[in-house]
Amino acid sequence: MPETLRRGTVAPPIACLIPWRCSRPQAYACTRAAASLGVLDIVGIGPSDVVLVQTKSNEWSRAVEMEAIRNFPCPFICKKLIHRWRDRIRLPDVRVVE
Repeated sequence: MPETLRRGTVAPPIACLIPWRCSRPQAYACTRAAASLGVLDIVGIGPSDVVLVQTKSNEWSRAVEMEAIRNFPCPFICKKLIHRWRDRIRLPDVRVVE
């Protein structure tokens, strides 16, 4: 349990440091949910859009979590992303939630 908890607290700050996979590189101001008990872990505000990110370690979000992310109300300029961080891999796998 402690190892799982540690991994869950490490991925969001690292995700704030990497560039988002968008059509063009942009600078985002990021903030993360401290307890990470909500639907999303990170909110990144850029010059032309907002990204809402859920970070996961080694596994993609389960069906219930995916449904909660899909149903999360947000403006049309928001992109919903899931970052999956695998062990010993430097960059995450990114999935866009439509």
